[in-house]
Amino acid sequence: MQLLDIHVRALFQAACKREMIKRSWLLDAMTVTNGYDANVETTEQLSIGSMIRIEGAGEVSVGKVICINKTHLGIVMDNSAMSLEIAVLSKVGTPIFHRLDTFKFNNTFAREFFGENVFSKSNVPEITTVGRFIENIIVLQYPTSYNVFSYINKVWKAKDIIKLVTDALTSKRIDVEQYRGFIDNFFYLNHISEICVPSMTVKSLTTDPRIPEVKKKFIEEHKDQMNDPFVIKQLEDMLVEMDKQWLAGDPSQTFFDGLGEKSYKIHRKKLFLMVGGIPAFDESSGKYDFNPNSLMDGWTVDVIPSIANEIRKGSYERGRETAKGGAETKLVYRVFQDLAIDKDDCGTKRTITADFGKMFKIKDFIGRTINVDGVDIVLTQENIDKYDGKVVQLYSPLTCENNYNLCYKCCGQRAKEMNVKLIGVQTVKITSQFMQTAMKSMHGTVLQTVQPKLADVLL
Repeated sequence: MQLLDIHVRALFQAACKREMIKRSWLLDAMTVTNGYDANVETTEQLSIGSMIRIEGAGEVSVGKVICINKTHLGIVMDNSAMSLEIAVLSKVGTPIFHRLDTFKFNNTFAREFFGENVFSKSNVPEITTVGRFIENIIVLQYPTSYNVFSYINKVWKAKDIIKLVTDALTSKRIDVEQYRGFIDNFFYLNHISEICVPSMTVKSLTTDPRIPEVKKKFIEEHKDQMNDPFVIKQLEDMLVEMDKQWLAGDPSQTFFDGLGEKSYKIHRKKLFLMVGGIPAFDESSGKYDFNPNSLMDGWTVDVIPSIANEIRKGSYERGRETAKGGAETKLVYRVFQDLAIDKDDCGTKRTITADFGKMFKIKDFIGRTINVDGVDIVLTQENIDKYDGKVVQLYSPLTCENNYNLCYKCCGQRAKEMNVKLIGVQTVKITSQFMQTAMKSMHGTVLQTVQPKLADVLL
């Protein structure tokens, strides 16, 4: 639904004076509830989007959601002169705002409620949603005085937001106190589950009704090939795409999209489509069993052995790889325990070639130093676009000439900003990945194919 200007004004008012949007307001305005702190009576005609004034209604704070004549909901816009000015916004039993309601971002309202410089560094979109507005205000704008981060007008992924804020902290665009505010507000919003449960819709509890017939036809056409992982993947991809199309436009789509591909290729695939290809317990065999049933279909006796093997395999690998990760961690600690970064610049002229077009993602190298035409340049959030897709010369710990230690120029300015000196703890991230990968495999794996590159095989 496209909100009226009066709705937008009320929404902005909830976040006015740079105060936190209160939990009680969110629950009153975005859920269906039977109880309100204030109930008023009036003889005025009530219609959605209208303004009414009630004399002698008592003390009710501006921005409060109230019930009018037990039939409508409104928000107090003004409480001066011993009267209440109320915007009538919905009927009782209908939330005033839904997270997917859209509105035109009114800069006049923004300046009125937040000040002249609000979102001064943002490219504020013309059209946004109520949910995204609340996310931006509570998590990014309120803790940082509204002038550090751009308005994010897309589906949020937690890891991307955390990286955005930690980058701002390490580059000193925000301070520690603001970072603490971000952490507090991030979890504050995360726990207001009463506002919406986007995974619970009629469509999210089912899938495309054509899938059983499509699956049956494909299996019949390839009945002698259903242990071939390439054929199994072809069927899986086809059914997953049908499931995605089934959810397209549904309120639950943003939830599943936010979780990434695993929500479709593991969770929903096994629940509604089919278990699919199950790798044999012996990894070296390259064999796969095929289970055409989903969890909703139930299991037949003939697939019980392969399912039991998959469960056992996940538990075994988790234990084995955890032990391996622990042993490798001890080894890494012993190797790197004395290695330190103790100089700003070792003076080396040696670099390695970094291809930010085909080999590396440049955003992973923010803080590192490159050499372009004899000039040393530190990669920052502001200049990475200039070098994205290009081949450059990169200073690296591999070519550092600081005697027995390393320097910040070769290791990166982020290490200096975070006052990292002993690097032993940092290197443990490599071995920790062994354990992380093993633990993830216990929760399900995706059958994938890759096109190998000759350079990757030979080098």
